[in-house]
Amino acid sequence: MPRRRLGVVLLLPPSVSTEIDGLRRACGDPSLGLIAPHVTLVPPVNVREENLAEALGIVRRAGASAVPFLARVGPPDSFAPHSPVLHLPLDDTGGAIARLRASVFTGPLAREVSWPFVPHVTLCDELAEADLVAAKQLLSHYERDIELDALAVLEQRRDAEGLRRWVAVAETPLGAPVTVGRGGFETEITPSRLGGPDVDAFLATELAAGTAGEAAGSGIGTRSETPSGALPLVVVARVEGLVVGCLIGWTAADVARLSAVLVAERERGHGIGGHLLGHFMAAAARRGALHVQGEDLTPQEGALLAARGFEPLHPGTLWRLI
Repeated sequence: MPRRRLGVVLLLPPSVSTEIDGLRRACGDPSLGLIAPHVTLVPPVNVREENLAEALGIVRRAGASAVPFLARVGPPDSFAPHSPVLHLPLDDTGGAIARLRASVFTGPLAREVSWPFVPHVTLCDELAEADLVAAKQLLSHYERDIELDALAVLEQRRDAEGLRRWVAVAETPLGAPVTVGRGGFETEITPSRLGGPDVDAFLATELAAGTAGEAAGSGIGTRSETPSGALPLVVVARVEGLVVGCLIGWTAADVARLSAVLVAERERGHGIGGHLLGHFMAAAARRGALHVQGEDLTPQEGALLAARGFEPLHPGTLWRLI
């Protein structure tokens, strides 16, 4: 049975990641570019394909049971003499990180470890003793508070050059998802930067079934890709853990781009598309978006926007909140 090499981490905010990558570059970190700055909760573990859904469910439940929090990172330290790793420790006085780690370190994501859990962000995997001392002295004033608001599942994959890179394949925001009632079934609506393997499988299944053309806002694969500098925004609807709809888009500056809305054929008529769009716009507004942009919007998408107080500036391409 195929296995997937996964890890569960807390990813840092983009601005902090850029800053810490600068420190990693200065320290000569050999893993720079192969993995983003992060706090490891579950180190690399091989998960059977048949257990992938269970693993993703564990991460989603862990995220739903927590809330975003601030943590102080720095100043640099090392694990010497046991390991020549330069890192930024995180102050976990409140125990939020330890609780998250305990929540995800179970089932197919559990594994044996050699060292006790210490929340940290690695700056360089291997440094000579003299370089460790010098780096700790030079960076001794580096401290800052960061907000941690999402869990991410990373997967190790080989790229075209044969390098093993860790790629984020799923993300779960910290905080309980919004739950809406729907004919006796509760639908969970979750916005994040990534969909995940279950969303990919949902899209593939719906498209293969030939239902996309009738979906509210199909066009998947026909609209432009996320441009450089834009931040993806994916909103997913789940019923009893199963994906029943998703909205794919992105934000950049004051524009939110609507790329596609797809609701499972059997679930249409229950207002799921409207909930997806409503949460998409709420998340986009928190990022500073004032306009909605889309190419070749379907009548269903236009109706969803108009029902939420938008008016078209240019037919089918740009809408403004009234």
